[in-house]
Amino acid sequence: MSHDPYAISEAYLVELPAEAVGVVSGLRADLRRVGFFQRWIMVSLTTLIVAFFAAILAASSYEPGSRGLSMLLMAFAVLSCLSAAPPTYMIASGVYEDRRVAVVLALLTCVPLVNLFVVIGVNTKAIGVLDANGIAVGFFGAELSEI
Repeated sequence: MSHDPYAISEAYLVELPAEAVGVVSGLRADLRRVGFFQRWIMVSLTTLIVAFFAAILAASSYEPGSRGLSMLLMAFAVLSCLSAAPPTYMIASGVYEDRRVAVVLALLTCVPLVNLFVVIGVNTKAIGVLDANGIAVGFFGAELSEI
């Protein structure tokens, strides 16, 4: 009887299912894609919230002669909306059966204030799919090494 000192103990092995739950295709590769874009959407959500509060601050302290700050904040808000559209589409196309839902959700990320609710809803759906597959999700997204 030989003992392999480099063998991994079976107690440390976690068996992952071959099929992914909650993803349209059922493939683990698509689950990894959902995890990647869920991390991206967390960063987008953070920038959207910052842009929202910055726009409120700029509106409350608006003076007729100061256009520079308000234009800068508007550009930041537009860029944050555009950064939220791709991960919203990619996650929604992976977890919803109908691609039209993904297109509508991606377009809704360009509507101010509505985009916050859309991104939060898509992020919640992605977290649910990742949790159903036993993948840990932290504050800034899923651990991609677990997928």
